[in-house]
Amino acid sequence: MTAAVTASDVELVALLREQPAAGIAALYDRYGRLIFSMALRVVQDRGAAEEITQDVFMRCWRNLDRYQPSQGSLAAWGQKTSLPTRKLPIHRPAHSLPPARTLASLTKPA
Repeated sequence: MTAAVTASDVELVALLREQPAAGIAALYDRYGRLIFSMALRVVQDRGAAEEITQDVFMRCWRNLDRYQPSQGSLAAWGQKTSLPTRKLPIHRPAHSLPPARTLASLTKPA
């Protein structure tokens, strides 16, 4: 079952394209807690879950041009885009993870 696309999904994608800083903040406000809680349930390590959350948002940002509203909601697309391909560091302690990149380091997608 595909989640319905809302007007706010389309508006959020437009905001991400037109005003990247405001768009990424809005995207995180809407989905950050959900992504973090899912990651925390899997890895059971707060630091690792934070890194995974950041990675998910970076992957969504980089792949924004691939989002097609006709194929489902932004949330469903984000999960398909990011979570299944993420190699979760289940057996590695948080201190062995690579350094995190910041959302501020992102540039507008091509």
